[in-house]
Amino acid sequence: MGTNHPSARTEPLLALRGAHFAYTDEKRILTDVTLSVPPGAFISLCGDNGAGKSTLLKGLLGLLTPRSGERWVSETLAREGIGYVAQSLSLPSDMPGNVEEVLRSGFAHRLPFWQRRHPAYERRLEALRSAFELDPLWREAFRSLSGGQKKRVLIARALLASETLIVLDEPAAGLDAENTERIEALLQHVNQTMKTTIIQVTHDREWARRASTHLWHVGGQCVTEERLHAEGNPS
Repeated sequence: MGTNHPSARTEPLLALRGAHFAYTDEKRILTDVTLSVPPGAFISLCGDNGAGKSTLLKGLLGLLTPRSGERWVSETLAREGIGYVAQSLSLPSDMPGNVEEVLRSGFAHRLPFWQRRHPAYERRLEALRSAFELDPLWREAFRSLSGGQKKRVLIARALLASETLIVLDEPAAGLDAENTERIEALLQHVNQTMKTTIIQVTHDREWARRASTHLWHVGGQCVTEERLHAEGNPS
C-alpha cells in the first residue's frame, strides 16, 4: 500500500495511481489506472463482460496487488474498512441463523468476543432495520428469504461492516423489476441520506447515469472516468 497522499483539495477515501493489474506476467488486464474515490461519491463501473471490472474491484478492495503503481488508502478508510456485497449471494443459501443474527455478523469482527453489544452498533442496527424495512423479517431464517430479501439483508450487513464505503458487484443481478427498483431506491437513500460512499458494478447504464456521481468505463485494458453530478446530489 502506498504512503504518499494523492494531491487533492479534499482527500479521497481510496486511490489507484498508475496501477497495472495482471494475473500473469504475460497478460495485463488493466494498465496505468489512476482513479480516486471522493467521500460521498456514487460510482458505477460499466463495461462489457471480460473487460476487467472484476479485476478493478479486486484491486480497489486490496485483493489483487498492482504489478506496478500503487493503491492508497486514507486513514479514515483504513480504520473503518470496506463493506462488500458479491454478485452471487455471499452467504450460503442454507446458512443457519435468522436475519438479526446475519446482520450482527457484519460488525462482529469489530467487537471483542466478550462484548456482544455496543451502543453505537445497536443504534446503527436499529436504523438499518427501519430504513431497509426488515422488521417483518427479523426472526425469519435467512435461508427462507427470497432473492430480493436476501440482497437487502446483505446490503444492510455491508453497511454494518462499514458506513464509510460499500462496494457492490451487480447488486440487482437476478432480481425482478420490482426488487430491482427497491434496491436502487435503497442505494440512493444510503448514499444521499446516510452519506455512505458507494462503488457498484452495473450493466444498467441508464440507472447508472441517473444515480451516479461518476461513471468508470472499463475496456481496452483502460479505465476512463466520466463525472456526472456533485457528490451526494445526483439530478
